[in-house]
Amino acid sequence: MEAEEEKITMVVFSGTIDRLIGMAILTNAAIAMDYSVDIYLMLWGTYAFKKDVIGKDNTLSEHLEYTDEKFKELIMRGGISPWYEMIKQAKEMGQVKIYVCAACGKAWSADLENLEYVDDIVGAGEIVWTSTQSKATYFI
Repeated sequence: MEAEEEKITMVVFSGTIDRLIGMAILTNAAIAMDYSVDIYLMLWGTYAFKKDVIGKDNTLSEHLEYTDEKFKELIMRGGISPWYEMIKQAKEMGQVKIYVCAACGKAWSADLENLEYVDDIVGAGEIVWTSTQSKATYFI
């Protein structure tokens, strides 16, 4: 597969652990299938990648009855690594680029110095354009 033609785009607006785990699992699956992956962080997705936040917020988007400990037990039973470790692994194994929407970065006072794993900050137009050129686009 040619990386440029076989690209997956993910637009990540959520910063909840359950959705970030889903993003990381899909990213690793795409890399294993020789796709390149562009991840665009918006809103709470941007916040989750801040160096002073990453790995500390275990909020769920749904099923709030699950405590941190109960959710960790489920994740460990499934053999699932923390989402940020899976992203690090995916970046080491394949072509994964992570971008922050400029407006969202500005809202969180986030720049390349205080964001983890982020390659660049881009405008919303690039996110739209890349999505139209990808084999598939996921909105998480």
